[in-house]
Amino acid sequence: IRDYKPEPISQHLLEELLQVGRYTATAKNSQSCHFIFVQKELDSFKQLLWDEIGSLIAAQEGSIPRELIPFASFYKRRNADRHDDFLFRNAPALVFITADTALDAGLAAQNMELMAVSNGLGALYNGYLAGIANRIPAVREWLSLSPDETIHACMLLGYPHVFYERTAPRRIANVTWK
Repeated sequence: IRDYKPEPISQHLLEELLQVGRYTATAKNSQSCHFIFVQKELDSFKQLLWDEIGSLIAAQEGSIPRELIPFASFYKRRNADRHDDFLFRNAPALVFITADTALDAGLAAQNMELMAVSNGLGALYNGYLAGIANRIPAVREWLSLSPDETIHACMLLGYPHVFYERTAPRRIANVTWK
Protein backbone atom coordinates (compact mmCIF):
# COMPACT_ATOMS: atom_id res chain seq x y z
CA ILE A 1 0.00 0.00 0.00
CA ARG A 2 1.47 3.32 -1.04
CA ASP A 3 -1.21 5.74 0.10
CA TYR A 4 -3.07 5.76 3.40
CA LYS A 5 -6.09 7.44 4.93
CA PRO A 6 -5.22 9.81 7.81
CA GLU A 7 -7.38 7.77 10.22
CA PRO A 8 -5.36 6.62 13.27
CA ILE A 9 -5.09 2.95 14.15
CA SER A 10 -6.70 1.93 17.43
CA GLN A 11 -4.40 1.12 20.32
CA HIS A 12 -6.13 -2.26 20.59
CA LEU A 13 -5.20 -3.18 17.01
CA LEU A 14 -1.61 -1.98 17.46
CA GLU A 15 -1.38 -4.17 20.57
CA GLU A 16 -2.68 -7.15 18.57
CA LEU A 17 0.06 -6.55 16.00
CA LEU A 18 2.58 -6.40 18.84
CA GLN A 19 1.41 -9.76 20.21
CA VAL A 20 1.67 -11.40 16.78
CA GLY A 21 5.23 -10.11 16.46
CA ARG A 22 6.09 -11.07 20.03
CA TYR A 23 4.93 -14.65 19.57
CA THR A 24 6.84 -15.16 16.33
CA ALA A 25 9.50 -17.86 16.54
CA THR A 26 13.09 -16.62 16.91
CA ALA A 27 16.43 -18.34 16.47
CA LYS A 28 17.44 -20.18 19.65
CA ASN A 29 14.25 -18.81 21.22
CA SER A 30 16.14 -15.55 21.76
CA GLN A 31 12.95 -13.47 21.80
CA SER A 32 15.20 -10.51 21.04
CA CYS A 33 12.74 -8.44 19.01
CA HIS A 34 12.17 -4.86 20.15
CA PHE A 35 9.12 -3.18 18.60
CA ILE A 36 8.93 0.62 18.38
CA PHE A 37 5.51 1.86 17.28
CA VAL A 38 5.24 5.51 16.26
CA GLN A 39 1.79 7.02 15.87
CA LYS A 40 0.95 9.66 18.49
CA GLU A 41 4.32 11.37 18.07
CA LEU A 42 4.68 10.74 14.33
CA ASP A 43 4.70 14.44 13.39
CA SER A 44 7.58 15.21 15.76
CA PHE A 45 9.44 12.12 14.52
CA LYS A 46 9.03 13.25 10.91
CA GLN A 47 10.25 16.76 11.72
CA LEU A 48 13.32 15.40 13.51
CA LEU A 49 14.09 13.00 10.67
CA TRP A 50 13.78 15.65 7.94
CA ASP A 51 15.89 18.12 9.95
CA GLU A 52 18.58 15.48 10.47
CA ILE A 53 18.52 14.38 6.82
CA GLY A 54 18.95 18.03 5.82
CA SER A 55 21.94 18.38 8.17
CA LEU A 56 23.44 15.12 6.93
CA ILE A 57 23.17 16.20 3.29
CA ALA A 58 24.51 19.70 4.04
CA ALA A 59 27.53 18.24 5.85
CA GLN A 60 28.71 16.37 2.75
CA GLU A 61 31.70 17.97 1.09
CA GLY A 62 31.75 17.60 -2.67
CA SER A 63 29.62 14.83 -4.06
CA ILE A 64 26.98 13.06 -2.01
CA PRO A 65 27.88 9.46 -1.13
CA ARG A 66 25.96 6.86 -3.11
CA GLU A 67 24.01 5.59 -0.09
CA LEU A 68 22.68 9.11 0.62
CA ILE A 69 21.55 9.94 -2.93
CA PRO A 70 17.98 8.69 -2.43
CA PHE A 71 17.65 10.75 0.75
CA ALA A 72 18.96 13.87 -0.99
CA SER A 73 16.26 13.31 -3.60
CA PHE A 74 13.55 12.75 -0.95
CA TYR A 75 14.70 15.87 0.91
CA LYS A 76 14.69 18.01 -2.22
CA ARG A 77 11.26 16.72 -3.16
CA ARG A 78 9.87 17.46 0.30
CA ASN A 79 11.34 20.97 0.36
CA ALA A 80 9.68 21.69 -2.99
CA ASP A 81 6.30 20.54 -1.64
CA ARG A 82 5.73 20.14 2.12
CA HIS A 83 2.70 17.96 1.37
CA ASP A 84 4.82 15.44 -0.54
CA ASP A 85 5.10 12.61 1.97
CA PHE A 86 6.95 10.20 -0.31
CA LEU A 87 9.06 8.61 2.42
CA PHE A 88 6.10 8.03 4.77
CA ARG A 89 3.31 7.66 2.14
CA ASN A 90 0.89 9.50 4.45
CA ALA A 91 0.81 6.49 6.78
CA PRO A 92 -0.57 7.39 10.21
CA ALA A 93 1.67 4.88 12.00
CA LEU A 94 4.86 2.91 11.61
CA VAL A 95 6.75 0.23 13.44
CA PHE A 96 10.49 -0.35 13.68
CA ILE A 97 11.72 -3.81 14.64
CA THR A 98 15.15 -4.53 16.05
CA ALA A 99 16.43 -8.03 16.81
CA ASP A 100 19.63 -10.00 17.20
CA THR A 101 19.26 -11.14 13.59
CA ALA A 102 17.59 -9.72 10.50
CA LEU A 103 15.78 -13.04 10.08
CA ASP A 104 14.08 -12.76 13.47
CA ALA A 105 12.92 -9.20 12.74
CA GLY A 106 11.79 -10.18 9.24
CA LEU A 107 9.74 -13.12 10.50
CA ALA A 108 8.04 -10.93 13.09
CA ALA A 109 7.36 -8.25 10.48
CA GLN A 110 5.86 -10.78 8.08
CA ASN A 111 3.49 -12.13 10.72
CA MET A 112 2.52 -8.60 11.72
CA GLU A 113 1.84 -7.72 8.08
CA LEU A 114 -0.48 -10.71 7.70
CA MET A 115 -2.38 -9.71 10.85
CA ALA A 116 -2.55 -6.08 9.71
CA VAL A 117 -3.99 -6.99 6.31
CA SER A 118 -6.50 -9.42 7.84
CA ASN A 119 -7.76 -6.52 9.97
CA GLY A 120 -8.21 -4.13 7.06
CA LEU A 121 -4.90 -2.31 7.37
CA GLY A 122 -2.28 -1.84 4.72
CA ALA A 123 1.41 -2.35 5.36
CA LEU A 124 4.48 -1.31 3.40
CA TYR A 125 8.02 -2.36 4.24
CA ASN A 126 10.25 0.71 4.22
CA GLY A 127 13.91 -0.17 3.94
CA TYR A 128 14.87 3.45 3.28
CA LEU A 129 13.41 4.53 6.61
CA ALA A 130 15.04 1.64 8.49
CA GLY A 131 18.41 2.43 6.94
CA ILE A 132 18.42 6.16 7.62
CA ALA A 133 17.06 5.70 11.16
CA ASN A 134 19.97 3.38 11.93
CA ARG A 135 22.44 5.93 10.60
CA ILE A 136 21.39 9.12 12.42
CA PRO A 137 22.31 9.32 16.15
CA ALA A 138 19.54 11.80 17.05
CA VAL A 139 16.92 9.55 15.46
CA ARG A 140 18.32 6.49 17.24
CA GLU A 141 18.13 8.40 20.52
CA TRP A 142 14.54 9.52 19.82
CA LEU A 143 13.62 5.88 19.18
CA SER A 144 15.35 4.89 22.47
CA LEU A 145 17.66 2.43 20.73
CA SER A 146 20.63 1.09 22.65
CA PRO A 147 24.02 1.27 20.89
CA ASP A 148 23.96 -2.46 20.13
CA GLU A 149 20.49 -2.43 18.53
CA THR A 150 19.99 -2.45 14.76
CA ILE A 151 16.70 -1.79 13.03
CA HIS A 152 16.19 -4.70 10.66
CA ALA A 153 12.60 -3.98 9.62
CA CYS A 154 10.31 -0.99 9.32
CA MET A 155 6.70 -1.01 8.17
CA LEU A 156 4.33 1.81 7.41
CA LEU A 157 0.83 1.02 8.70
CA GLY A 158 -2.60 2.46 8.07
CA TYR A 159 -5.94 2.08 6.38
CA PRO A 160 -5.48 1.94 2.59
CA HIS A 161 -6.69 4.94 0.63
CA VAL A 162 -7.14 2.70 -2.42
CA PHE A 163 -7.87 -1.02 -2.79
CA TYR A 164 -6.26 -2.98 -5.59
CA GLU A 165 -8.14 -5.60 -7.59
CA ARG A 166 -5.06 -7.76 -8.14
CA THR A 167 -1.58 -8.23 -6.77
CA ALA A 168 1.60 -7.39 -8.61
CA PRO A 169 2.52 -9.92 -11.31
CA ARG A 170 4.83 -12.71 -10.19
CA ARG A 171 7.66 -14.33 -12.11
CA ILE A 172 7.55 -18.04 -12.83
CA ALA A 173 8.71 -19.97 -9.75
CA ASN A 174 12.40 -20.80 -9.61
CA VAL A 175 12.07 -24.32 -8.24
CA THR A 176 13.88 -27.64 -8.38
CA TRP A 177 11.86 -30.82 -7.80
CA LYS A 178 13.75 -34.01 -6.97
